[in-house]
Amino acid sequence: MWLVLSLSSIGAAAMPSPNQAVPCDLLLVDCTAPTPTPVPSAATDATPTTVPTAPATPAPVPVPAPVVIPTPATGPAVVAATPAAPVQSAAAVVAAPDPSAPVFGDSAAKLGASSMTVTGLASVTVVTVSRADGTSVPVLRIVADDIVLTDAVIDVRSASGSGLVTSSPRMELHGNVQVYLDSITTTLADGTSVTFGPATPPSGGLPPALGAVTLGLVGTMAESIGYSQPHQSVS
Repeated sequence: MWLVLSLSSIGAAAMPSPNQAVPCDLLLVDCTAPTPTPVPSAATDATPTTVPTAPATPAPVPVPAPVVIPTPATGPAVVAATPAAPVQSAAAVVAAPDPSAPVFGDSAAKLGASSMTVTGLASVTVVTVSRADGTSVPVLRIVADDIVLTDAVIDVRSASGSGLVTSSPRMELHGNVQVYLDSITTTLADGTSVTFGPATPPSGGLPPALGAVTLGLVGTMAESIGYSQPHQSVS
């Protein structure tokens, strides 16, 4: 048995210069009337004469070498660096409002399935939607032609904790499908489990086939939504 809903929605960083010789003046002597000068005997009257020598060049004054004062061996020196500007890890994800989305419920439902197939994937983007309590929240929006989930179980809870659980072996959404999620956890083909959300959207979209999935279902819209052999229970 199939239950098909048409046009449906489900809400939930200078050294000095060297000394120079000083010139001496010449002594002028009057030679017109010379006066005899006694000549001292070589033996008794001679006075030893000391021949002056040129002054010796002063020896260079040694310049003391710089003294290195050791510091206590407390580890390598730390050089203070100019603080660098903060590096932003990543650009913030901008979530634009989705004017076509309806107002959804205050809390997300939980949708689990053993597999999910996406046909005609158009986009996976981050948008904001409105809730019944007047708040706006960022969500992942998947737009595709068709989405099919097997062994689907939808658990919708109220503020009081009571809920309505709907299960179906096969849940199908066809035509202009738009699914709004606050999270999606799934297992990839290599067995890796990944979780995506509005702050961590998938960079390359979604593969057409996923294994087991758990969706935080805010809401969904499609031209038709159908359930095979649906079963509902209140908890």
